[in-house]
Amino acid sequence: MKNILLFTISLFYASAISYSQESLPYESKIADLGEIQIEYMDFGGDGIPLIRLQDMHNNFEEGPYKSPERISLYSRLSDSYRVLTPLRRGYGRSTKTDLGFDVATQAEDLLKFMDFMGIEKAVLWARQPATQDLIWIAEHHPERVLGLIFAGNPLLFCLTSDEETKKFINNNWLTSSDLREMAVKIVNPRAGYRPHCLEDSSYRIKIPTLRFWAPGDLIGIELGSLNRIERVAKRGIEGNKDLTNYFIELAEDKERIEHLRNMLTACDRSDEMDSAMVQAFGSYMKTIDDSNVEDYLQFREKHIREFLLEHFKD
Repeated sequence: MKNILLFTISLFYASAISYSQESLPYESKIADLGEIQIEYMDFGGDGIPLIRLQDMHNNFEEGPYKSPERISLYSRLSDSYRVLTPLRRGYGRSTKTDLGFDVATQAEDLLKFMDFMGIEKAVLWARQPATQDLIWIAEHHPERVLGLIFAGNPLLFCLTSDEETKKFINNNWLTSSDLREMAVKIVNPRAGYRPHCLEDSSYRIKIPTLRFWAPGDLIGIELGSLNRIERVAKRGIEGNKDLTNYFIELAEDKERIEHLRNMLTACDRSDEMDSAMVQAFGSYMKTIDDSNVEDYLQFREKHIREFLLEHFKD
């Protein structure tokens, strides 16, 4: 009963977090990277730079993925660290472009942002799919990295020539309520990325790393999406009758679903990526299982602070 009460109180306070435009704990600024400009949120703070990479969604923009809870977390961490959260090209006030959504270009955008800010090295923190950017930078520019914080393993998107499977993957991304057509433009260029450490078992990365892990990291994101077909079919896709009908028909066709399951299972290398992470980082990586945590943001904050204090006391 006590745990239930504490969880309820935690949810109450988390849901009560809100900011007016005048009371935001950060400043929205623009970094001119030459070819493009990107918007970034400056939470201030002293100490080592802690840069939170953006994932697929914009947590600072009005909509279903706006997250006052995450904003509050970044603000709290600025009591000890220099906290910055840049947006990707194509989001917010960043330059709108049809190019540059591949992993290498996105990672290079971040390095150019660090150059703009005068930051030689930083602790980089990301959740999927930005974990791809983390591993790219760790492998290509380890000299720019103080430490890494992974919320999940680097994603390995499915590569397949099967038309039915490709159609499902694209349609699944189109269900993203804040991105729609933009989702495919963002994801497809990242699909072929494979880290060096996945293909070369001798590859080593000697950077202090904290990894939040859960059993779901052993299942590909597309394979996991099969479990939401019926839910999407019942909910429907607002403003897109054809996409809604696709999921309604798919939900009723068990043979097609089984075909998709077989194809997605065949191209799923998530367990290999998990093993590659353990092998490449070795003793430099600490893994925390947060699969059964009630308040995962509070849980992660505790472990992030401990990790940063352990490795970067100055």
